[in-house]
Amino acid sequence: MEDRAQVSADQAADLLGVRLQTIYAYVSRGLLTRTHRTNAGGHRASGFDRAEVLRLVAERTRVRTGSLEVLVETDVTLLDPKGTLSFRGHDAVTLSAQPFEEVAALIWGVPPGDKSRWVVDGAARELVRRASALPAAATDVDRVRATVLALAGADEHRADLSLDHVTEVGRRAVAAGIVAVGEDAPWSGPVAGRVLRVLRARSFEGVTPSISGHPDPTLVERAVNAALVLLIDHELAASTMAVRIAAGTGADPWLVLLTGLAALGGPRHGRSSVLGEQLLDEIGARGVDPTLDRYASEAPSGNGSGEAGSGEAGSGGAGPPGFGHQVYVDADPRAEALLDHVARLDPQGWPLLEELLVTVSERCGLSPNVDLALAALVRAGRLRSGSGETLFALSRMAGWLAHASEEYPQGLRFRPRAIYTGEGPEARTGRS
Repeated sequence: MEDRAQVSADQAADLLGVRLQTIYAYVSRGLLTRTHRTNAGGHRASGFDRAEVLRLVAERTRVRTGSLEVLVETDVTLLDPKGTLSFRGHDAVTLSAQPFEEVAALIWGVPPGDKSRWVVDGAARELVRRASALPAAATDVDRVRATVLALAGADEHRADLSLDHVTEVGRRAVAAGIVAVGEDAPWSGPVAGRVLRVLRARSFEGVTPSISGHPDPTLVERAVNAALVLLIDHELAASTMAVRIAAGTGADPWLVLLTGLAALGGPRHGRSSVLGEQLLDEIGARGVDPTLDRYASEAPSGNGSGEAGSGEAGSGGAGPPGFGHQVYVDADPRAEALLDHVARLDPQGWPLLEELLVTVSERCGLSPNVDLALAALVRAGRLRSGSGETLFALSRMAGWLAHASEEYPQGLRFRPRAIYTGEGPEARTGRS
């Protein structure tokens, strides 16, 4: 209990979103009380009362224009602003070499189990095909949303909030989502391979890997698996917070997924990699400097997902889409890992992308985020346009259910208050 009641100076700085020097300034001004404790190495170190730090966090963020910050205890994901990400204590980049199914089990806190459970049976496949038969203008993720709703209606145990049922919903939702995206989806096999099969651009099908300009499908599948793993969770992103709120009401796992899929749909979150694709296409046509000059002259008001520069990242409009992050102070580790895959997939196209990364760093001081990396993967892997959003949705469903399982026992606890800025009752009714 003593360890949970105390935080280190670094932890206090991370909670408050300030530099370490600022923590000691708070001590000198009487805003925080410093104690001394012995760390694991036997050395004296500064400690701070956790409750006092959290109270100061609440005071600093209570009225902050355009931003609402909520602190929630979680065992699922640790996001360190200094540039590391871990799931259940395991480094996410290291995990990205493991099959998506195994990492999903890890994040759910269950044994890996039989990979054959990531399937939908024949009756369900027919239901999925009917539900996903939407107009041509619908996106792949629209088809996933329709599929989740259809499966919810067919699940006689949908009100079961146990971990066993929640994880079964996760497996079925991902497998059914793949079928919704492409009718020719394989019935079995690794999830990453099935996802690649339905997202591969039509122009790539049947192409011999050795032909110049076309990547080796084995390398593409590894990259797709890495993307699925790295996107599986990212702490309290906008969609995850929405999921937690839905779970707090007792919404069943299928409705929890629909909540997350709805929140994911905006260009400041799950669809932000589409903006990254547009940037890369323009750079390919016009070159790096002319393209960045245009973005600078237009001065966009925002390009973030609530997590980063243009989506999972969110830099607040300081640079082009796909750069900067609202949490990481420098590099997004997911972007670095995926861009390594991109460099191997498309060595001929890499120099132009590298020129973009260097130029944005020099001009804006920004690093690429996962949205830019997803866009680059779509182009280098010859996936069809918009596949970044689909990868995001299929992967993040697993993470959402981990948060839902954590939230169900908490009950209805999210009830923020508003600061009313409209007319008073007297002005509206004409009374004085």
